[in-house]
Amino acid sequence: MSSPNRNDPCPCGSGTKYKACCLERDRAADRALALVGAAPPRAGEEPWNPAVRAAEVWEADVVPLNTRFHDDPEACPAIAVVGAATYLVHGEVLRNRPFGLAARAQEVANAVLAAARRVGVLPPELHVRDQALARELAPELAPRGIAVRMARMPDLDEAIAGSLRELSGERGGVAVTPGRWAETEATREELAALHAAAAAFHRAAPWRLAGDDMPFRVEFDDGGGDLYAAVMGNAEIDVGLALYSDLDDYLEIQGDDLDAYEQVERMAGWALSLTYDRDRRLSRAMRREVTAAGWEVAAPGAFPLLFGIRVPGYRVTAEHVTRMTRAIAAVLRQVCGADAARALDDPRARAHAIGRPGMDRPARLWAPLHVCHPIGPVGRNADPEAAIDPDGWAGFDRARWDLPFIAEDRRVDRFAAWLEKQPLSKAARRRHLRNARVWSSYVAANARTAAAVTEYDLRTYLYDWFPRRETVARDVEKALPESLGVFFGWLKARQGIRYPWAAAVLEEFEGVRLARAPAPVGHFWEEEVMNWRAQLWGDLDGRVMIPDTELPRTPNGWPPVTNAEVTRLRGELQRRWLIWYDEVVRAGIASPPEVWEALVARQRAWEDAPHPGLKGRTPRDAVLHQEANPPSANALFQGA
Repeated sequence: MSSPNRNDPCPCGSGTKYKACCLERDRAADRALALVGAAPPRAGEEPWNPAVRAAEVWEADVVPLNTRFHDDPEACPAIAVVGAATYLVHGEVLRNRPFGLAARAQEVANAVLAAARRVGVLPPELHVRDQALARELAPELAPRGIAVRMARMPDLDEAIAGSLRELSGERGGVAVTPGRWAETEATREELAALHAAAAAFHRAAPWRLAGDDMPFRVEFDDGGGDLYAAVMGNAEIDVGLALYSDLDDYLEIQGDDLDAYEQVERMAGWALSLTYDRDRRLSRAMRREVTAAGWEVAAPGAFPLLFGIRVPGYRVTAEHVTRMTRAIAAVLRQVCGADAARALDDPRARAHAIGRPGMDRPARLWAPLHVCHPIGPVGRNADPEAAIDPDGWAGFDRARWDLPFIAEDRRVDRFAAWLEKQPLSKAARRRHLRNARVWSSYVAANARTAAAVTEYDLRTYLYDWFPRRETVARDVEKALPESLGVFFGWLKARQGIRYPWAAAVLEEFEGVRLARAPAPVGHFWEEEVMNWRAQLWGDLDGRVMIPDTELPRTPNGWPPVTNAEVTRLRGELQRRWLIWYDEVVRAGIASPPEVWEALVARQRAWEDAPHPGLKGRTPRDAVLHQEANPPSANALFQGA
């Protein structure tokens, strides 16, 4: 499709003529492309086809470009890109990166409208990388009939990576550093905390005690995944701290068998390093920014700088700023002692360096979660609330306890009758039925009914309960993913209960089982089992499926050893958390940290509300009562 004429209506939907609206903006974009040696497509030569104009979803982003303009060394360029139907619909080089969320949203909106002018249509829906950007963009694009939401964008990411390599001349992965601190969208307080931590780190010089041959695993109390930290600079050439999302990336770099570009190309995760300005890498604009804000700097040549490699979104963000700040405090505490990091402690979310990880650490079992999705049942007979036993506070009653088991056993009987009519071998029917019965027994004990099952239940069954608690024939065990797939398909078709997430979990389980040793068999206190379960619960925590263990205004939060009353409360909280999870995600929140924040707010309200089973007392009251009247040692084995 050719570009619009000067007097045509502007394709951006503004209602005015092209010459009075977007003509000059398009010309400026073409001039910016020429500055870095790229040429805009000539009218009529764009690769548009009917699929692009018919695409229901477009994708857009603005990411930093690691290059400089010859006529303006202080410029910090970026590229704005729009994709649709696997095509790169629009690419534009910006002379200066947007600084702040509002400016970033405006550049994305400009890029989408520029793409619409070239294509000739506006998209019904636009996907962007993060929830904050989606919220900022929505009011701008809604009047044009464009819905905006956060989603993964693998096709656009591939196009961005290729464009960045071509424009920056970098071989391998994409490296990025902010041109100004405002670009990270971190608050002034967060940036002040980073500079204070960097100054303390520089003064303590931990590289003299622990070189980069001694990494630390850093755990975050706020729900973020573990990172692996290495102190840089025992030769005092380039000092600082490097964080890796995947330990295997660090170990491969230490192997030194590949050149730097090859190492980056093979990285499975991302890396973020904090170094100090010893060779004028810091822009004058960033130095002025630090001086104006009055942030702490340890020495004239010790301005901190963040440098990311393959970071998600191709930009250093506010989350990177806070992660680095807390990791510095943790590593400093571990290497130099508590006094060195005392002023950096953050009671809201602290990190802990817990020593050098073993070099025989098992490979990552589960891919990290980047975007939350609903994890509960759907369908006409789905009933998440059925997982919460309204009579559970009346005391144990064997007949009442047996009811879910009886109901689920009858459900499996109906599945068995259906199996008999299917064109399957007798052995296959036997395997599917056995796996369905074992699974349904677990469901009755935990979710109480198939109508309330969540992804959390399936993951804990596959990776913890089944390998430790169940003994079945080898052929039945091998058929577990297939059997559950058949049973879940029957639930969808015949029972009106659907688990949209189940197929992906079963596929993942099969991959884990084929690629690595199965989960260890044994008691929960055995070291091998404890290590396996620690990985599993770390993964579930990263998926925001486990409630917060903190409980404000109590001495130790939710206690690990509980009496019968607090045990029931913990069980109820877990089930309510999973129900709240779907409510939050279906309301449009998809970023794991934001989902966590929303769920913790609901948890706090529940903890402070009078509980019907506690005769007017709150769950916090029950925990405080246990603190004053601790359970006996026998409670250690309760629920094990």
